[in-house]
Amino acid sequence: MPQNAALSEEEVLLRIQSNHQINSAVSWLYARYYDRLETLILRNSGSADDAADIIQETMIAFINIVQQGKFRGESGVNTFLQSIARNLWLGKLRKGKSQAKLHENWGEEAKQESVDLEKELQYKEATDLVSGIFKNLGEACQKLLNLFYFKELSMKEILPEMNFENEQVLRNKKTKCMKSLMAEIKQKPVWAETLKSALQKLR
Repeated sequence: MPQNAALSEEEVLLRIQSNHQINSAVSWLYARYYDRLETLILRNSGSADDAADIIQETMIAFINIVQQGKFRGESGVNTFLQSIARNLWLGKLRKGKSQAKLHENWGEEAKQESVDLEKELQYKEATDLVSGIFKNLGEACQKLLNLFYFKELSMKEILPEMNFENEQVLRNKKTKCMKSLMAEIKQKPVWAETLKSALQKLR
């Protein structure tokens, strides 16, 4: 559907929020994300029919969240949809026959894969959130905090990457960057706990 392919993520969200041309927005979401969401379910002991049901529930939930103004854009649409689908599917897996089926057909390997997937999605959500907040900082702070949190480099490893006299000066800079970050957070208090949790997941 060519008219949908040209849409941007922002335009899709706007159409959902305004409930104007929403069918084209939903078609865009299905075309762009159906295969990824289906793969998530299939890899976690679900069937194609299971995936179709979960994806439909996911889209309905996502539309409601966007229209209620609860989607703040702290993570991308892809990550957000996968998070909804994951939670819906894990909820079904925990119920009676689905849980028995998980143990019987997949055993410990399937359970571990589900746990690994959940951790991977949590990490992605955390990186999206932290990266978005870092963008409000200066270039030097962005680079320093990205090297520390995303690339997980030590101060000693970061030093050659940046123009600082020694590790102590670099540590002082990191402290100032974190203070600037906290100043940003104070303007949006709801981010504080989320950011703290996200940073813990990254380290």
